[in-house]
Amino acid sequence: MGTSYKPADIVLVAINTKDGPKTRPAVIVSSTEFNECRGDLVVAGIFGTKRNPFDVFVKGGELQRCGLRKDSYVRTGQLAMIDNTDIEKRVGQMPGALFRRVCDGIKQLLAT
Repeated sequence: MGTSYKPADIVLVAINTKDGPKTRPAVIVSSTEFNECRGDLVVAGIFGTKRNPFDVFVKGGELQRCGLRKDSYVRTGQLAMIDNTDIEKRVGQMPGALFRRVCDGIKQLLAT
């Protein structure tokens, strides 16, 4: 069995783009139960620019714990299902309060 990942883990994901392969940071947003029963994970992409009002800003003291090098935005509207074998490595863990803001941003996008 491979590495197990938890919600709020910050990981580097290998993706294919039109310009060739790249590695991008992402935060795991799927539940532990989901992650344990499947080979897939749900992640939110992390980028240097803001795209919508629900994106969550990561800055200052949060960066080191998250394993990020510069101010970033978690794009709550850019979720993806990835295979856990696409993860190159875990680089950090998002602090609880910040992860709750990410989850709240995702909830705001969903129709209820």
